[in-house]
Amino acid sequence: DMIQNDHIKKPIKTYNEYGQLIFNSTSNMLELINDLLDAAKIESGKFSIFPEPEDIKDTINEVIKLLKPKVSGVGMKLNTVFADNLPTTVLFDKTRINQVVMNLLSNAIKFNKPEGTIQIQVLLHHSGTSISEEAKNSKIPWLLKKEDQHISSQPDGLVVAVTDTGIG
Repeated sequence: DMIQNDHIKKPIKTYNEYGQLIFNSTSNMLELINDLLDAAKIESGKFSIFPEPEDIKDTINEVIKLLKPKVSGVGMKLNTVFADNLPTTVLFDKTRINQVVMNLLSNAIKFNKPEGTIQIQVLLHHSGTSISEEAKNSKIPWLLKKEDQHISSQPDGLVVAVTDTGIG
């Protein structure tokens, strides 16, 4: 399992590790640049979203697939809890939701303790209904602080929360 290049034998694994490191660094840099461009668009009032019918479970699971190696590499657990009453498709901008969930999960990984747990919770919210009650009815262990109870007045929609066992 060695390859020869310029009369130097190197294990294939080393090249794969370097390739993965380069890919991860490049991806992180691209993500940072896109975030900065989006911030500039928001400030200038030119930020747009393009909602289309999508499956939120599939969207979140795609992000998890990308981050799973990073999470398991440090011994963390990543769990998802989807409410039973989620519709199959919902109108949302998949690119933006991917971006937000990726950022939330990246922060959870960054600030979590080794061998900690990260949980993604998704539920359907109806305006005027207590999110804590909706979570309880969906058997989701919700961690909403009392000072955040006002978000129950938000319009109907999906609520996605990321929690971790870190310092925050």
